[in-house]
Amino acid sequence: MSTQPRPYYPNLDFIRFLAAAMVVMVHYFRIGPMRGQTGYPPAQGLLGDFVSFGYLGVCLFFIISGFVISISAEKTDAPRFIAARLTRVLPGFVICMSLSAVALNLLAAPAAPGIAGWLANLTLLPQAFGHGFVDGVYWSLVYEIVFYCWVALFIWLGWFERGLPLICWIWVAIAAANRLVFHSAIAERLFITEFTGYFVMGLAIYLLERRNGGWNAIALLVAGMLLGVEGLSSFGVLHVDGVPVTDAPALQVRLLCTLTLLAIVTFALTAPQVKRAARIGLVLGGISYPLYLLHQDAGYALLASMRPQAMPPQAAGALLALVMVLLAFAIFRFAENPLRRVLRPLAESVAEWMTAAMKKGAAKAAPLRDPL
Repeated sequence: MSTQPRPYYPNLDFIRFLAAAMVVMVHYFRIGPMRGQTGYPPAQGLLGDFVSFGYLGVCLFFIISGFVISISAEKTDAPRFIAARLTRVLPGFVICMSLSAVALNLLAAPAAPGIAGWLANLTLLPQAFGHGFVDGVYWSLVYEIVFYCWVALFIWLGWFERGLPLICWIWVAIAAANRLVFHSAIAERLFITEFTGYFVMGLAIYLLERRNGGWNAIALLVAGMLLGVEGLSSFGVLHVDGVPVTDAPALQVRLLCTLTLLAIVTFALTAPQVKRAARIGLVLGGISYPLYLLHQDAGYALLASMRPQAMPPQAAGALLALVMVLLAFAIFRFAENPLRRVLRPLAESVAEWMTAAMKKGAAKAAPLRDPL
């Protein structure tokens, strides 16, 4: 188990905001327009070329998650880890999902959820109850939760501290086999095989940064990059109504994209951490989560109601992006943080009770394992 104190990297908060902004741009200036949901055509020229790679913001989130969640898993147990993740994820999700549901109903959007749909989305698995996501971006949050569950399991088993490199290699093997041979939808969801490479890149960076991982961690980083390049062969294809409307990016483009994401995270971690800007970073990092959750479907409905054809092309999208940033700040500052402060002591108390119960159960079971 690591004896180093848990560090804070202010630069990563700036990168989180960058990732969220990239996703907003690709939705408002490319994906939404191509699906006919914004009332204006997709951006062309240099702007169109630039925003077309905005989907890489999701991959950037996954790299950061692999790194940061590994730090969160240090010197903790499974109940406390779960409590910390729940208090981090749930308040913002419930607030933003509820606001999106209200906005979609007020704007009479075709996919506006009812009460049953709202309740089903609270589980993050609304499809199991016959409903869709209130906002399409929630798919990535589901993958984050799956990743948290695996980390919690390995913490509980005592494998995360001792066997993280081996766990990563097994994950790489499973993902490669599924992507190249089996193509199982169940395995893809259970093991996040389309994005394994980006999570593994973050985990490998953690091993290098916090555990002096050496050549094994470097090899893992390369393996993660290769998987990330392969994953972009499907993630980089835009679908409209289930039909692909763009081709997969060329191999050299996918490789350049993956190297660029790695360079961004590496620079953020190795460059001096600007402590004077830490407060700004905290705000931008805090904005990124509600901005990501709130912007897409409600944003499309708002754009459609704004009649942007009376404005210069994409001006409505730029204006709404600014409004969404301000709204995300208000949610972070006046709703999400206060709710998190209320829930955190309760979650920690439950986690302590569960930890004590697990220790008591283990103590009772110990004699059964003793040799006769």
